[in-house]
Amino acid sequence: MYTCAVRPEIASLSAYVPGMSIAEVRERYGLSRVIKMASNENPLGVSPLVRKVLATSLEEAFRYPQGGNPALREALARAHHVSPERIVVGNGSDEIIDMLIRMLAVPGRHSVVCFEPCFSLYPIQARICGVETRRCPLSPDYSFDLDALFSLGEFYRFAQSAGLDMETLQQVVAVSAGGSTQFERNFNKMVADDYRPTFALALLRKDMSIALASAQSQGLSLPLSEEAFRLFKLAAAFDKEDCSAIAKVPAGA
Repeated sequence: MYTCAVRPEIASLSAYVPGMSIAEVRERYGLSRVIKMASNENPLGVSPLVRKVLATSLEEAFRYPQGGNPALREALARAHHVSPERIVVGNGSDEIIDMLIRMLAVPGRHSVVCFEPCFSLYPIQARICGVETRRCPLSPDYSFDLDALFSLGEFYRFAQSAGLDMETLQQVVAVSAGGSTQFERNFNKMVADDYRPTFALALLRKDMSIALASAQSQGLSLPLSEEAFRLFKLAAAFDKEDCSAIAKVPAGA
């Protein structure tokens, strides 16, 4: 009896469904004129400059290109005023994302952190490589909350290094301050200048110091958490007040 040898990460993937081509739209809906705006394509067609280069290069199209595309990298480096060593070229962003995850992410140790929603290849390629994906929601106005993304990345990096069970951790966070309306609660207290403690600043700083000490013992650097801890230390005069009293630390401290 034949047993499928395909890895479970691959077998669990759903087939990518691309947008219909202009020819498919014409055939399905009986249209003669179609303007396609659904895909990341140039509606103006091929650039005349590209046409010229293609025409002059056809005679060499049967040859392999030079490895690493040095001429293209050097041209891009000149255009962007950087060294060629800082330029990587590939067959579209798909290949670059694939290379980054394969080179940098270790299954069982690292996570790919991305927004929800995002370009579909990030979670797809992460799954193919056996790397866990963690999602950060967009802001209410659909902008990228980069601070939240970086914080989420630090959080899971620390949790994975500490050997914590990720599913259990996710359930705990979902019913804790990290998954609640903490912003609304703290913002309202700051506006009302009401810092009566529900969770004292001193206790939060203690918890942060324990987490940072644990990370340090594992050789991990958590720059966002370290900067937050520095600010909470500056707020030591408000230790008996609510943790939202961090707002009293002067700007630029």
